[in-house]
Amino acid sequence: MGLTFTIPKFILFCLNFLLVIIGLALIAVGSWVTANDQSFVDTVQYFSSYNAIELQLYQGTSLIRYFSYAVIIIGSLLVVINFVGCWGVVIENRGLLMAFAGLMITLVLLECGATAAMGGTQSLWKEDYEKSITSRFVSKYRGTFGAFAISEFEEYSLKMDQLMIELECCGLQGSQDFSNTKSRWYQEGRKYSDGTTGDAIKIPPACCKYTSKDFWRKADYEKFQDNLKDKDCVKTTNESNMNVGCLAAAKTKTQKTALPFIAIPIILFLLQIATIGISIFLICRIQKWDNELYY
Repeated sequence: MGLTFTIPKFILFCLNFLLVIIGLALIAVGSWVTANDQSFVDTVQYFSSYNAIELQLYQGTSLIRYFSYAVIIIGSLLVVINFVGCWGVVIENRGLLMAFAGLMITLVLLECGATAAMGGTQSLWKEDYEKSITSRFVSKYRGTFGAFAISEFEEYSLKMDQLMIELECCGLQGSQDFSNTKSRWYQEGRKYSDGTTGDAIKIPPACCKYTSKDFWRKADYEKFQDNLKDKDCVKTTNESNMNVGCLAAAKTKTQKTALPFIAIPIILFLLQIATIGISIFLICRIQKWDNELYY
């Protein structure tokens, strides 16, 4: 056995070990999201300095739940398959390497099939997802600062206000979300700190434009009026983001910052392809030595 066998063997072992670690990490992340998706979203936002605020839209939806299940399954398969690969490399067993290559090829094909299926049915699940979160927004969003005391703030409404302020948008589909007479905001949230109530209030303060967002990030909510570009924004909709829906704003932001989310699965895919190629090379070398030994 020369370097032409030893080096590929070492590389394959390292790649398999790396993929086992990645698999364990995927299982951990998937389990975390399944157990408490809000905690996961909050943690990502904290370490990304609100650059991932649009993740808030997925919290509590079936989409993030299915995503967590898929991540757990892929992680589990990676751990099992690449453990077989590590074992096969260490003991230089052609049978185990063949099993590893076959299983990895199957996994890659399944991943390609799942990606194609998601792309082909995008219009269906996207429409269902948007209807689901819009319905949730209409039924749960009540509003926060400007209408209620801080002690009365509800977590969901606070998160949605954060989303609207950071993405500079208004409602999920646009300001029409707040003209829906069946919405919770229309029934309970149309009031303002200056005593104005009812039809005089057109939009919540989170839809307004601000000179600075520091008051929000410091949780100093009582100072929101000091940062309004127009003090009467909620009544006149001047200096507001009323024509920008948060779904559209989130999509635009995601497209601008999507590179890491695209690069990670591509790198993982290339690592899997590399392990398949190297394992096939080692299988051929071991087969050649076996033939020379017995014949």
